[in-house]
Amino acid sequence: MRISSIPFLTVTLLSLYLVAQGQNTAPTRYTVIDLGTLGGVLGSSAHSINNKGWIAGDANLSGDMVEHAALWRDGAVTDLGTLGGDNSGVDFPVKSNNGLLVGFAQIPAVDPLLENFCTWTCNEASGGACNGSNQSCRG
Repeated sequence: MRISSIPFLTVTLLSLYLVAQGQNTAPTRYTVIDLGTLGGVLGSSAHSINNKGWIAGDANLSGDMVEHAALWRDGAVTDLGTLGGDNSGVDFPVKSNNGLLVGFAQIPAVDPLLENFCTWTCNEASGGACNGSNQSCRG
């Protein structure tokens, strides 16, 4: 009796699963929008979006040699600034619906080992690096 009930139960559960999958056939809809920059022409990068539709990432400033962390909210872009250095970014997929962002920024001091842990390529189109490429970086 037990052996015959296992195939019956398996077929019944599989059938219910397939029916449930068939009911969810509506295509997913997306809207693509241009977020704009902070004055530069080379662009911006969106790295995360939360349930409120706030988008965090980075964008070029005028002259395309500096890139700052940016927040796009309600159709407006906000420059999140730096820690005194030239560049910053929000490159992590944060999902906070309370406005918490995680990122990194350069400070004015040159890295004592001349290393560059935070790299930006603001003017990649012309082969140049961002201003401040040897500055120390902080989270």
